Order: sequence, then structure tokens, then C-alpha cells
Amino acid sequence: MAAAIFAPLLLALIGASTTTQSAQMAVPGWTALPLQAGDYRRYERTNQQGFTSTLAASDQVCTCQPKEFSKELSTALSKVAGSTVKTSPTKICDESGEHLIATGLAGTEGRRNLEVYSFRKRGTFYVLEDTFNSPAPSPAAHELLTSLCP
Repeated sequence: MAAAIFAPLLLALIGASTTTQSAQMAVPGWTALPLQAGDYRRYERTNQQGFTSTLAASDQVCTCQPKEFSKELSTALSKVAGSTVKTSPTKICDESGEHLIATGLAGTEGRRNLEVYSFRKRGTFYVLEDTFNSPAPSPAAHELLTSLCP
């Protein structure tokens, strides 16, 4: 049951997309990208070492719970050989939520590493994600990611 609820979000996080256009706030040093289904913000930046971060903030009206979402995502990502997945409860956007970091994925079959915050606010489920090909999330990406609150 939970897998069916989270399937669209899991697919979005690992690369499946339906592209739409929408105006976004300009963020210095970042390129606004076309929004995908459910997104309200999407940005990308390549640093001087050639590593790329893609940030997305999305929302969905559902009964989805951050802890269940994080568990489902962690289970799926842990099956990838060489991956390391860490989850923890956190406070994000003035709400209780879950934080997940998955590394060891980048460079394998076009996959990227992942940092995800998930939380609920006013009946809506939110996901803030950074997919990156560097060994760890960049401080600049982390700073912008945590500012994409609704």
C-alpha cells in the first residue's frame, strides 16, 4: 500500500519526469530549470570542479507521512550496491520532518547521490531534494535547499 502512495514521488526522485514550464524566482549562481509535475521550484548549478547539483521543491496533497516516505526511499536506495543511506528526524521549514542522505550512487548507471527533506505542512506533503554527482552535498546547495520552504 505505501509503495503505491509513494511510487510517483520515488520515480521523480530517481529520474522519471514530466516537464512543464513555469516562472521561478531568480537565484544568483543557479539556473532555473523547467518544473516537473508537482514542483514549485527547480534549480541547477555546476561548480568549478564540474560537479552538478539539481535542487527541486515539490508538494503533493496526500496523507503521505515523512517517516514512511523516508523509510520507503531508504529501502529502495539501500539495494544499490555501494550505497550508504542515512536517515534522521529533523526540523525543516518550522516543521518536524525527515532527512535522508544517500551517497555511493553517483556514477553508477547515470545515478546521482541524493539529499532529501520531507515534511507536512497544512495538510500538504513537501519534499525538498538535492541530486548531485559530487561525493557529498555542497554547502551552497544545502543552504539553498533548506531555504525553499513553502
